[in-house]
Amino acid sequence: MKGPISLIVLFVITTPIILTSSDLNGPLAPLGVTYGFLVLNILAILNNYAIVAATDRAWESLPWGPLLRDGQELTTFLALSTSSGMSGWIRILFTSPGVRHRQTAEDRRKRINKREGNPRMWSSGRILFWLLIQFPSLIFMTQVEQRVGYLPTQWEAISGGVGIFNATIAAKKTVNGPLMSTLAINMIRDTLITKATPPISEDCLKDSQCKSYVLPGGLQTVTPYAFETQRGSNVLMFVTRNTPLYQVDFWDAGAAVNWTSQSCHTYGSSNVNTTAIQLCMKQPSRGKILTALRYCSGNVSVNETCHLEESWQTAAAQSTFISIYRRKATVATDRNTGVLLAIQDLSAPQIQNITINDFWEAFDGMFYPFKNATDNSTSGDPGPEETLTKWLAAALQLQPGSLASYLSEPREIIQNIFMMPLYLYNPLIDGSELSPIPSPWDVQPGLPQENYINGSFARAVDHLEISQWTAICYVAVGGFLLLLILLVLALTAGNQAQKASDYPVVDFLALERTSFSSGDAPGKEGVRPGGHDKSDVAEIFVGCAAGDNRAILEASRGPKMEGTCLCGAITVRINDSELFTKRRGHICRCANCKKTAGSAAATNLIIENEKIEIIGEENLKRYEDKNTLSGTPLGRYFCGTCGNPIKSVTPLYEGKSVLKLGIFPKIPTPEWESFSGERQAWEKPLDGTVQYKGKSFGEKME
Repeated sequence: MKGPISLIVLFVITTPIILTSSDLNGPLAPLGVTYGFLVLNILAILNNYAIVAATDRAWESLPWGPLLRDGQELTTFLALSTSSGMSGWIRILFTSPGVRHRQTAEDRRKRINKREGNPRMWSSGRILFWLLIQFPSLIFMTQVEQRVGYLPTQWEAISGGVGIFNATIAAKKTVNGPLMSTLAINMIRDTLITKATPPISEDCLKDSQCKSYVLPGGLQTVTPYAFETQRGSNVLMFVTRNTPLYQVDFWDAGAAVNWTSQSCHTYGSSNVNTTAIQLCMKQPSRGKILTALRYCSGNVSVNETCHLEESWQTAAAQSTFISIYRRKATVATDRNTGVLLAIQDLSAPQIQNITINDFWEAFDGMFYPFKNATDNSTSGDPGPEETLTKWLAAALQLQPGSLASYLSEPREIIQNIFMMPLYLYNPLIDGSELSPIPSPWDVQPGLPQENYINGSFARAVDHLEISQWTAICYVAVGGFLLLLILLVLALTAGNQAQKASDYPVVDFLALERTSFSSGDAPGKEGVRPGGHDKSDVAEIFVGCAAGDNRAILEASRGPKMEGTCLCGAITVRINDSELFTKRRGHICRCANCKKTAGSAAATNLIIENEKIEIIGEENLKRYEDKNTLSGTPLGRYFCGTCGNPIKSVTPLYEGKSVLKLGIFPKIPTPEWESFSGERQAWEKPLDGTVQYKGKSFGEKME
């Protein structure tokens, strides 16, 4: 039981290691990358050895003795032997001894129950098992990735994340011009507060320009102050869990969209020396907003109509779809730089139905409302809203020297300005200058319950993570194999298992000696199981050339006879383990047989069709002999070239043929003689044969 026990131990050890690879407190993560790979490779190799050993033990538990005592041929033993290996099993499975005699459906049904099919059956089983045992050790190594995890030191109660968007906050805030301008141009690139992530929306996934960003707020919204260094001063990371955040998908609308004035708001003035932008929105369905943005330089009428229609053809005016989701996640941040390092363990997304009216309310607080100027100049310093509006218009103009030269994608402006209200107008950022003053020691009061979360200083851990599907596959396949092996061992516990060596033929001979000496062998004394007598077992492979696999397999199938017609166009092979273990065949002296044989008698063998193999069967000719003693027509088959008789077929012997033994160089001792009354005067009866006066199994001679 060493093999199965080793497999059980390794299965119990390997399963928790690979299932918990993503757990930084698990057994694999503390080993790091180098030692982690070493341990996984050792486990894979040991699993492979253990599975092979356990399956070999299961095969060894099969009842060798009964198989041999039932007359199994050597090929069955080779199919069961581990030493045969994959190439040997494949040869046994696919090597056919030639073209079989045409068989009826009844012949095929009977053949299924014969032992001739056993070698191929066992070879198929061994091949399937061999293929199956390769999987467990390979499966969990299929997808192993190097990851950086963040191991918390001690969880504490904090406030953080991003709160629910509230457009009414925009009305009471004073716009911070520099901050707003920075966010409008670079927000989705600001890794302190946003991070790119795989999209959610199916529509977005279909678009090549699809972009998606999470907005967790980073350390900007965490209190107590996560930059504080009195605690965990040597720990460089900060982790928050169950952090509420927004995820926003952006994708192009594709076809051109017709916008009406009712769907658009204009920001700026009609003064020819100033610039204006026009923002348009529609809500085609719940949770989806369609928007577009264009500039209008000196072409805005008093009723807010932008006349610079060609500006809609620029990339910046491309219509964009937006979907907004609410999620929770574990967020890791660098305490030195504030950069978002990782967004992990994202919860299921919840679509947000933020209306276009909510966004209009927010944008009206962010940008400079449309003003119809009455002169060609401006007076006084512009306010932050007007500065921001001019800033965006300049970027949208795509002129040399403008801010647009710093942009890789003008469409990013649309993405930025829709992310800004979600970040700025929520309960966590609710100060007069759009920046909270974090408390060094206390959580921010008066927040929704979801914003009171846990945070911890954390250490970065380089580790290996095994894909969950490969770990589950290992458990499923490995568990199935283990159960199957244990089931086989349980069912064969009463059998006397024989230990196999690396030399299968020696094992076979030893098992034959054991079986023979126990007196269980059928047949006469001196005959070994499987049809080999004492003298011929060691000579089974004498006629096989070195490396001739087919000849070796043919020899292993047991005793056989093979002969050809006179011209060699037809070869007949008989596969029967009892050809020479007892008397077989008969001598017939009926008139028809003597004429067919061209002799005083014919030697025949009545044998099952499935034991006959005929090569060159297409060269056979058939003569229907109607002049028979029984009156039943008899089909006589002979070579179409040389006329050599090959066999006869009669309905009286269903599923059998009467082979003409004259074509074989060595034939068994006949069992009986028929039509002995027609024997010539100079002929003598063959000793030991049953003498029938007429037809076979009829009246016996006195």
